Amino acid sequence: MKDSINIAVVLLFLRIFSGDAEVMVTDFGADATMNCYTEDASYKWEKLISGSYQIIQTSLKYSISGRSLTIHNTNQNDSGFYQCVILRSDGSPSGIETPIELEVKVNGGWSTWSYVNACSLTCGPGTQTKTRSCTNPPPSNNGEYCPGLSSVSDNCNASPCSVNGGWSTWSYLDTCSVTCGFGTQTKTRSCNNPPPSGSGLYCQGLSYGSENCNEFVCPVNGGWSTWSYLDTCSVTCGYGTQTKTRSCNNPSPLGSGLYCQGLSYGSENCNEFVCPDSYMAFFISHVLSALGSISVQEPHGSRADIDRGLIIHAI
Repeated sequence: MKDSINIAVVLLFLRIFSGDAEVMVTDFGADATMNCYTEDASYKWEKLISGSYQIIQTSLKYSISGRSLTIHNTNQNDSGFYQCVILRSDGSPSGIETPIELEVKVNGGWSTWSYVNACSLTCGPGTQTKTRSCTNPPPSNNGEYCPGLSSVSDNCNASPCSVNGGWSTWSYLDTCSVTCGFGTQTKTRSCNNPPPSGSGLYCQGLSYGSENCNEFVCPVNGGWSTWSYLDTCSVTCGYGTQTKTRSCNNPSPLGSGLYCQGLSYGSENCNEFVCPDSYMAFFISHVLSALGSISVQEPHGSRADIDRGLIIHAI
């Protein structure tokens, strides 16, 4: 019998020290009841206070019945560690069960409202605020935070103030007006820092400004002008030429633009007819080309070949 009791005590201590404390969660204001597991024994209950376990006595707060401890009307102060101590017949402890951690889930409650603070402005539509905090009690052990707002504001000092307007900072510069060829980009500002009110003055100066941008010549490919009139023919007769010109200025190339492709000059045939004093030579030349050469009888009866060029010259 004694051996079986010792084995039970050993098993109990193994259970106590092999894991963490058991956790019990209860709502604020509810009764919490915890039980010892060991049967057929005497018990006492203790609570961990300031680093050491203190014996719990029966009172309006605590009820002890058999193996059960009941904590009435729990609040945040009841949260903590409790343990069931197993007693021998002489009242000395023979073992301690696994501690129980009681967590009293406390929903937050609002404090009373504070006094309303001073108006935010001495003139003009201002506000004054009152506050409250979720500390009565504060939420704990996963309790819910207070519903509603922690501050409210009311209007005050409805009389307008006289405020001179002030400029805002300049905006970023907008896109340049051109991608090349000296453009502008604009920036703006508003008279809203603060805006004028009452009899206050509007901001002095301009609400816009500009800066130069893309200050480089745009690349333009050159284009030919129209052809000039043909100049005078190089001859008055006998197949001449006359020349015409054009310029790469319609438009002229700019920046990295290309020069015009092709020639800046051209020519055409002109006066395509034989000159009048060459008609006979032109005719004989064509005749001689057809006949080859001509034989002529000399006075002594001999023959000589006469070059057709001489005949042409004689004529």
